[in-house]
Amino acid sequence: MAVQNPPYSGCIEPAMLSSRSNPTEKHRPLRLLSGLGLGVLLTLGTLGPVLAADRPTEDRQNNMQTLRDALFGGRHADDARRLTVPTIARFASDDGDRFVLDRSQALPLLRFDDHREIWVLSPSRAARGDMIYKNDAGRPVLRATQTGGLTLFTLERPAGTAAALEGRAPPVRLIIGPMAPNALLQRLAQASARASRAAQKLITFDAEDVTPESSYLYADTAAIAADAFVQVARRPDSKAVMSTLGRVRLIEGRKVEVRQKGPDLQITIVIDDGLAGRPSSERIVKALDR
Repeated sequence: MAVQNPPYSGCIEPAMLSSRSNPTEKHRPLRLLSGLGLGVLLTLGTLGPVLAADRPTEDRQNNMQTLRDALFGGRHADDARRLTVPTIARFASDDGDRFVLDRSQALPLLRFDDHREIWVLSPSRAARGDMIYKNDAGRPVLRATQTGGLTLFTLERPAGTAAALEGRAPPVRLIIGPMAPNALLQRLAQASARASRAAQKLITFDAEDVTPESSYLYADTAAIAADAFVQVARRPDSKAVMSTLGRVRLIEGRKVEVRQKGPDLQITIVIDDGLAGRPSSERIVKALDR
């Protein structure tokens, strides 16, 4: 599915997690062409309570104790209270960043309140028994200490800033699911428009072998790739980084990869892995820098 679209202003709606079933049998390619100067080549298969009640504010010692137990597992002998930290919880950093950490999945999910991207985190033990949550680019995002402290690391605050538990939150999910060909084409066109505007040149988006079950992941990956172009565009070296690019090519494979091949930025996604089967915008930016 290739989308060519001259730059124009547009944005994509927020993305949240959706489940999928096994891919269906792929059928013959379909070619679609719009009359507004948008060329589209489509190769696909058949596309066919906020628990907003905020917890009462607890004293900092209680929050630290229950947060420690929730993130590290188990309870300590000196704590006979029932654990109160929800599996899906909202936090706020000292710098004002608010985010939801969803530990109901095999891999924790994190989403900031002011951004649509969902980050898939990998937990691992660190020095002094701390727990580190890293993104797919290998950068630490959260650090939980044995004493109950939680630190948020961002690109703007690489040294980290303290984060405090606020309360329960709704699950981190994509709001999009299986979509019709025209709906997916519109998503790709929007991604093309944003990327082209950022690069100040035409960037087309091509998605291959899309099935009804995988359409949501292609759409989300296209939006994230466009976000990566926007991030690079803010840098003084943006023109040099994107000067040779002309197309974002989304394909299915066995391993998540992002690499540039000539004028193509090829992004390989793993459908069976859901959100963990596509790269983050930070990983895409790293690939553009190579």
